[in-house]
Amino acid sequence: MEDKVYHVEEDLPVEKINKLYHERWLNGWNEEQRYDGLVIGCAPYGSVQIWLRSDIHGGRRTEVCSFKGKEESEALWGYKMDCDGFYYKYDKEKVRNEVWENLKANGLPDTLFFNNSHIRYNYRIVVETESMDDKLHDMELVLCNGEYDNTSQKQIPDCDYKMQVCPKYIRLEWQNRYKSTCLDFKPNEIFDFFSSSFGGDCSQPGDFVIQLNKSGELKNISLKIGKNIYIYDKEAGVCQRSEQNI
Repeated sequence: MEDKVYHVEEDLPVEKINKLYHERWLNGWNEEQRYDGLVIGCAPYGSVQIWLRSDIHGGRRTEVCSFKGKEESEALWGYKMDCDGFYYKYDKEKVRNEVWENLKANGLPDTLFFNNSHIRYNYRIVVETESMDDKLHDMELVLCNGEYDNTSQKQIPDCDYKMQVCPKYIRLEWQNRYKSTCLDFKPNEIFDFFSSSFGGDCSQPGDFVIQLNKSGELKNISLKIGKNIYIYDKEAGVCQRSEQNI
């Protein structure tokens, strides 16, 4: 996308990876789950992220490290490599159409986006509904740094405070509703909201509160930090939709 090549030469956090690989947890089907693979992601300006992932029943993805590569003089479009007898060449036609459409319309994102996507805040997600019949069954959480977790509310009735980056996508599945509630957040909007609300202290505990009306429609989003309540502009910064539960 940039017509550039970056070189990264860093050591992997082996101890951290080994520790995470030995973790076990129960998923929504009461089955023991563990990490079973690595995912490597590359982004503009030489950014490289590595996650551990487990994709069973929605699963979990946890970032283990991120690096910043050094720009090389070799042009990306001419880059070729040969691996095990197979010939590979970077082909932009094989990249998803929406990626190129966004690039053409908006250009490359600035480096501030990648910096913001790694700022962690001490918060938990609290879901409040006006309907007495609503009972949360599962919550799928995708964060702005590529991490995700599909948390069963049967196993974890109350989310704990955790140092994590801003949410990018939240899917709420209900026991008594035919459709789930899905919230897509605009990264730059949610970055600004968390930054201004937490101020200079990212470690103070905060409740990210999602309020729904009796019909299951989004009513309000706020951050409660200490005695202060900060209201999120849901009209400008979030898109809500419903999905049929299968």
